[in-house]
Amino acid sequence: GVVCVCLVLLGALCVSSLVEVHLIAHSHCDAGWVKTLDDYYETEVRTILTNVFTHLNGDKSKRFVWSEIVYFQRWWMEQDPQTQQSFREMVHEGRIEFVGGGWVQNDEAVAHYNSVVDQLTLGHQWLLSTFGITPKVGWQIDPFGPASITPLLLAMSKMPYLVHSRVDERYKHIFQAPPVTIPGSGSFINNKTFEFWWTPSTSYPDAHVFTHVLDNMYAPASLCTPNATNPVQSICTGFDWEADNVTNPSITPENIAQRAQIFVDICKMRSSYYHNKLLLPFGNDFRFQDADIEFTNMDMLMNYINNNQSYGVQIRYSTAIEYFDAVMKNSSVPEPSLAAEDTNGTFPVLGVSDYLPYTLCYASDWVNYTTCANFWTGYFTSYPELKRYTRERDQLLRVGELTYSIARASARNVTIPNWDKMFDRINILREASAVLNHHDAITGTAKTDVRADYVNMLSNGTVATEKSIEDAMGFLLATTRPVHVSTSSKALFEGLDGSSTSSITLVNPLAWSRDEVVKIPCPREDVVVYDATGALVLSQVLLDISGGDARTWH
Repeated sequence: GVVCVCLVLLGALCVSSLVEVHLIAHSHCDAGWVKTLDDYYETEVRTILTNVFTHLNGDKSKRFVWSEIVYFQRWWMEQDPQTQQSFREMVHEGRIEFVGGGWVQNDEAVAHYNSVVDQLTLGHQWLLSTFGITPKVGWQIDPFGPASITPLLLAMSKMPYLVHSRVDERYKHIFQAPPVTIPGSGSFINNKTFEFWWTPSTSYPDAHVFTHVLDNMYAPASLCTPNATNPVQSICTGFDWEADNVTNPSITPENIAQRAQIFVDICKMRSSYYHNKLLLPFGNDFRFQDADIEFTNMDMLMNYINNNQSYGVQIRYSTAIEYFDAVMKNSSVPEPSLAAEDTNGTFPVLGVSDYLPYTLCYASDWVNYTTCANFWTGYFTSYPELKRYTRERDQLLRVGELTYSIARASARNVTIPNWDKMFDRINILREASAVLNHHDAITGTAKTDVRADYVNMLSNGTVATEKSIEDAMGFLLATTRPVHVSTSSKALFEGLDGSSTSSITLVNPLAWSRDEVVKIPCPREDVVVYDATGALVLSQVLLDISGGDARTWH
């Protein structure tokens, strides 16, 4: 039989001496970072998805999780019907899981929640229409710190689980060895709070998400030991077989016993932070381009360990939802108890706090500054023009969607204008806006040419959406075709003389009335403004001299 003990903090979770390792094969594919989105797809992502499909199609024991729908939908459209059908079967058999399911893995600090909802909706709608599924697990393994808006949005989206990674290292690691000694560090280890119920909002007390924080990032298992000759640089070994072969040697008959013992030691150490079920990432940035080397080495290691009961570890390929189902199945309290006096016997219940800013603790920083100086806060304000442009394009997208929806609803059976074409134009900006939520996009942490590519995406989407707005407004106003221009454009009054008029339609995309000043350039100072009823509108004509010799009236 299995001897069970009940941990007070973790509730009635039956803990045996056997460590059950849920190996989560994945590939974290940034929607732009060092390369542009298109370059990544052409040179790396297509290969990853094709090779993973081949391996899973030939071995039903294999599992894989995928997050970024911006890439997957492109790969999907390239596949023949037979491949698509085989992939659908994998999805419905639970061998492929879509985690997160948004267009991208969004930033959580500077992306606006409206835009986050839009990119999540874009990905989920695609998955629902293609596979008839919606994701159950949030997957935010690389964004630079968790914000409480994320579990709230997930809870409202009926996604009960969240996996995160980048939390201040002073929570995740115990720093008690020279040269870094930090009192109070390692609270997630000491208090076993790597897993907790996150109740992100007092306004929505029933909104809660079971949250799993990866104890050591999303890379494959690794072990680092102190370096006696250089205390600020550890000596590490691991199982990331597409990385360097010195640190991550391939499995051979000669080294398998030694490598298996290291892997088992890692699993036992890390499971002690949680319970006897361990979610162990098996992947990294753009991994599984060589799926054969990954799966072949892991198969050898897994079989060796599983066939040696003395290790006390059993490993299986798994998915995120299979892991959470296993944890909840063994817990007598699958829902949080929110009353403070009732929290004993359950997973910890944590409140509305954000886990920002994200902080790394480098030994060299501690030696030089006696503190963890690596605060990831610069992206809060860096490249402000990119942030401004992104937010303005989101506003334009809202106008485009609103005018299209009103015109389409008013059209009934009218087929002119071409509604599908209008929708496709707006979708160019919708997809571009979704990409800009990526945690290396709106943050400004991508390379210079990649940031330029992001701006180009938004610019192309702007042109296409403005054309759709012109069509929609022309239909709604039933007049000559209007021209959509910015309120900063002189084109508003082209050809205006002393006896003519020019009509302007202002669109309020919000659900409530607004009172604000509108600044419009005009070619002359003798201009008056009337509303639609002919009543005079209070206005003032001013001379703008900010352009030097190019003076403009507004």
